[in-house]
Amino acid sequence: MFNRLISRQTVLGEEEIEESDLKYLNIIKDIREKKPQLFEKIKRLPKKARSAKENKEDIGALLTYFRLGKLQKFFIINNNQEPQELDFITSAKVFECLSNEKRQNLPKNFYDLLDKNKKAFIDATTEELINPVYRRGRDSGAQILKILKATIKNSKQFTDEQEDYLKKVIKQLEEGGIPKQTTKKTLRALQQLNLDLTNPFKVLAVVQNNIPQRFLESHYAEHSGRFSGKREIILSLYLIGEENDL
Repeated sequence: MFNRLISRQTVLGEEEIEESDLKYLNIIKDIREKKPQLFEKIKRLPKKARSAKENKEDIGALLTYFRLGKLQKFFIINNNQEPQELDFITSAKVFECLSNEKRQNLPKNFYDLLDKNKKAFIDATTEELINPVYRRGRDSGAQILKILKATIKNSKQFTDEQEDYLKKVIKQLEEGGIPKQTTKKTLRALQQLNLDLTNPFKVLAVVQNNIPQRFLESHYAEHSGRFSGKREIILSLYLIGEENDL
């Protein structure tokens, strides 16, 4: 992670730092250099760490961070909906809190929600292990793959940089490295092009607007050993309202 802090591509990327995981990497770097004891404490936190905090937007939800080898996924669930996969930035914003923020009590249904998030993670990673390229004919990632491969074949006007970008997107889609929430959003935007779906530059613009550059960087794109190791629950955060009536 720290190697990315000196990556020219990351530092000079088009995304604003507030919307980039570079922001959080810089926070970690700052803690490591200025508060080594806190850094050591964080480093030694046990797996399956859990906590709760006040939140006005996702009351009653549980966000869980999972890992399988180099693959990391985040799922959120509440009593009114099935687990949904979130990307890193969305998850980090939910996890983020002030150093003096008070820890709240965990609810009685914590483990029920955790089990549902865990099942969603197992289903997602089992699906990718069996056939990461073409998981289902209706899968949004598979549909985008067909569109992008046709786009590259039918366009000789792309620059090398544009073509390289689309190839990186294709690779990530094939490896299951882009969250379903993002692929669904991208597919909807592509479908709205209607007849313009045959226009390679409009397809490219839609993809660039909906798939963040961070998903294409080396720490997301590494495939070697991607699924090695065991499935792990790294941490969970339960979100409650201002009034905790548990």
